[in-house]
Amino acid sequence: MPAKIALEKRAWEWALKRSLSKISEEDVRTAYRVNFPPCKPGICRKNCNGNPNCFNHLQSFQSEQNDIEDDGIKSKGNFVGLKNLGSTCYVNSLLQVWFHNDQFCSVLFSCNAFPDMATGHRAVSSGSSSPSDLPTKKLKCDSVIATNTIQHLQLLFTRLYYSQQKYVDPTDFVNSLSLKHNEQQDAQEFRNLFLGWLEKMLQEELTLKAFIRNEFRGSCSYITTCSRCGNSSTIQSDYGELELNIKGVKSVDDSLSDFFKEERLTDDNQYYCHHCQHKQDATRNIRLSSVPRVLNLQLLRFVYDMSLLAKVKVSSHILFPESLDLSQYGCHVDRGSYKFHLTGVIIHRGPTAYSGHYIPHILDSKTGEWYRFDDEHVSKLNSKYVGKEDDEVMLGLSSKKKPRCPKGYHASANAYLLVYTRDNSDEHVAKVDAPCYLQEVVEEENKLFLESIQQAEAVMNASTLKGCETQKELNSIFSSLYPADNNDFEWISTEWLTVWLTGLDPGPIDNSQYLCEHNLMSPESVTKLKQVSSKAVEILYEKYGKSDSIRLSCSMMCRRCVVNKCHQMQLKQRIVDDYKRLCALAKSRIDPADSCWIGKKSFQCWRRLYQQSNDIEEIQEDTVQQCSTKETSCDQPSTKADDCAATIMSFNEDIVCCHGKLCADESKRRLLPSKAWAILLQYFPNTMLYANETPVCPECLASLNDNAGELQLAKQTAAIQKEELADLYLTKSRPQLDMITSEVYVLPIGFYEEWSAFIKAPTKYSAPSTLSISSLLCAHGGFLYDPCLISDSSSEQFVLVWPKEWQLLQQWYTSEDRQVCLLRMAMQDGIQYTSSPECCQQCANIRLASENAQAKDFGEADIYVYRCEGSDDPALKLLKSKLQTRRNRVPVHSLKIKVSSTMTLTDLKLELMHQYAASPNDQHLWLDDVELVDGDKMLMQLDITPRCIVVLKIDEGKTDLLMDEFVKDMAASNKESGFKGKNCSVHITYIDTYKFIFYLQGPV
Repeated sequence: MPAKIALEKRAWEWALKRSLSKISEEDVRTAYRVNFPPCKPGICRKNCNGNPNCFNHLQSFQSEQNDIEDDGIKSKGNFVGLKNLGSTCYVNSLLQVWFHNDQFCSVLFSCNAFPDMATGHRAVSSGSSSPSDLPTKKLKCDSVIATNTIQHLQLLFTRLYYSQQKYVDPTDFVNSLSLKHNEQQDAQEFRNLFLGWLEKMLQEELTLKAFIRNEFRGSCSYITTCSRCGNSSTIQSDYGELELNIKGVKSVDDSLSDFFKEERLTDDNQYYCHHCQHKQDATRNIRLSSVPRVLNLQLLRFVYDMSLLAKVKVSSHILFPESLDLSQYGCHVDRGSYKFHLTGVIIHRGPTAYSGHYIPHILDSKTGEWYRFDDEHVSKLNSKYVGKEDDEVMLGLSSKKKPRCPKGYHASANAYLLVYTRDNSDEHVAKVDAPCYLQEVVEEENKLFLESIQQAEAVMNASTLKGCETQKELNSIFSSLYPADNNDFEWISTEWLTVWLTGLDPGPIDNSQYLCEHNLMSPESVTKLKQVSSKAVEILYEKYGKSDSIRLSCSMMCRRCVVNKCHQMQLKQRIVDDYKRLCALAKSRIDPADSCWIGKKSFQCWRRLYQQSNDIEEIQEDTVQQCSTKETSCDQPSTKADDCAATIMSFNEDIVCCHGKLCADESKRRLLPSKAWAILLQYFPNTMLYANETPVCPECLASLNDNAGELQLAKQTAAIQKEELADLYLTKSRPQLDMITSEVYVLPIGFYEEWSAFIKAPTKYSAPSTLSISSLLCAHGGFLYDPCLISDSSSEQFVLVWPKEWQLLQQWYTSEDRQVCLLRMAMQDGIQYTSSPECCQQCANIRLASENAQAKDFGEADIYVYRCEGSDDPALKLLKSKLQTRRNRVPVHSLKIKVSSTMTLTDLKLELMHQYAASPNDQHLWLDDVELVDGDKMLMQLDITPRCIVVLKIDEGKTDLLMDEFVKDMAASNKESGFKGKNCSVHITYIDTYKFIFYLQGPV
């Protein structure tokens, strides 16, 4: 499709070359794009707004009316899917895996979950059942009401067996577990939680409870052997899955070898032997005592990155076998019972550990075919694609980067949980079908569902018949839309045509918005209209037009608007050309005798001033920026040019003083040659011309000379004071109360800051007018600060000066008779500090309370955190010193962090965790020698104020943490909030804990 700017250029490229008086009718037709050829089919990706003769893709919104939408009926031989309620794909994945476990379903249906129903209605058979096998006795479906999780699970599995819908809704089951629909959880964690909860619910039925343990749980021994005495300690533990490290390995075989590999504990990681009563070198390994019938291998794709302080996903390919023999890894039991085959793969699609989508690939044990269960969508899967979910698209991997996959293996970059089932061809399992009353519920649901489908088809057929008639009418009119003659057409709105072609009611044709000020068609509206043949227009106006409708015929083209736009374009081009000439003349050598004065601001923004005064659109030309220079840039599209245009109302008024004469300040004006002025006078003919010899305003010149003398005097004064009070200006050798031997004086901070600004830039800032200490005194004439309680916060209100410095300041600035000095006196009970005048204790307390209240309540402010390396840290002495400026007190390597008064101490520690890679439990924060320990308190409650300094001490890692204590802490802190009211906690084993520490912290 031609670019919009190319079509615009094509329509108006003649305008810059044509005189306004010679614009022809053909030029007007070109501006309205009447002669543009239509776009060929297939060239445009969408309809061309810039071409009124392009009708491509106007019908792109239509679909075939006679295509009946997906009716939602399950195809024959396929399985039923589960609806995703928002973020419940992890639940759906595990439910499908368990549903395809025939023994699990049999045990589930054998539970008497509905005791109120009549007994004896369970049909038991060794083969599969179908709805035709239902018993002759009928029960009312309304009497089957599920109220607990077991009942909801039985009903849900019954629907998966017998429903004729493509997918069913698991809302009741999910709600019974109090799981949040929009909260993503880990599939493996949900598996452990639910099976643990299910085992607890089946405590009264010992047979069923034993089945759950044998089906999904195994046992292992965690053995540590002392290398010196040979004594071994063994801890027995249960496990639900084997967690395998995949980082740096290529296959599950390598991961299993690494899992069972013997580990040596040496050096700092020695084992405390109770027999030797001392730490010794040791070996540690894991031995499986029993293996469940369904073995789950969890691939640890989510690992903790210490550099990022967050979990990251390991997206490397891993090979996993179709058949698995655990006996080769040291399982010293019957070899046959340790042979497994792959029956399921749960895949995590997503680039991070905190988001993604779970999809299971499951083997149908009856047919030996693989299926893909993507929530509502269930489809057959070629066995060579098991474990693969758009690896190339998600990870950007080419086929060359994939590992070679041997026969009997699969490879995946997203496989998360592998499900293996024990081989046992001699085992015969009697299948228990769903109870008959549940089958009747699903049969009734199928009946209602099919009836609704039939009703929808009837409505669809009627709609299709009506749609075909409408489609035939639209096609007949659409074929005649394009005008055969360029003089026999009218304009119709593109938006109206698009709505009409969708088959909807577009409403009456309204063209009033496309008219110009001359009540003709505006040339700017061409991009919103299409040229339609008069024959088609008559049909459309007959059906959709009104009696007062404005029709845009080919004679409605406005010549005056075309001429005005040509004038605007030519004027813009002339301004651009003159701008280039002015830039060249400004850089040339200027003859003082043949030059005139121009204001620098006027020279910088003359184009904007002219455009604003003549209602011309802003010029945007790339060539403008190329011609600008550092000294002569005029009207660059920048904020500075905008400010100039806003501050001056008329051209060259910035060099006219208040007396109406040439201003005396030469920094506001510059010289331009007469040739440049001749160009500018074409745009601003009424501008006053100031030749180079024009005298300046005498009054302004006298004032400028006076100001120059004052500035010179200010520079001299500032230089003298800076030399005399260099230490005060540079804050060197300042008095400290614990070091003074004579009196010192108190100088208000406001006066000091004003004086420092004057010394630094005397031409920019004025000197202080008076030296007043009234801000340090109360209404009673007393000092507002207790000398014994003066701290660093007081330095924000005043600074201490030596007597000589105070005398010099009194000489230079008008001062009051009052003054405040501090004295250090040796008394019998120690050193005391007094002030003259004495402190007004009542007013000082009121001031202190008010300042503390204001300091503690702040929205966002900076504080400083200094990490202390030990008690001998030299920076601690600096922090404890008094009457130092805050700039000098803050240690060099302090961390500045933004906080608010309502932030809790725990929030602050979490923020520091990202900076120092230390957990909150290892952080100790101190403020004024007081440790902050209450994590729930807000910073305002802990007396943390803006710009205060908090000391951070970090404990070293505790590698000798007892495993039992760690297991206890982890089990207590990992309650599953999703199972509210179920009293279900994470089942953490000794082997799980060991692997967790191994992969996050290294060997222990």
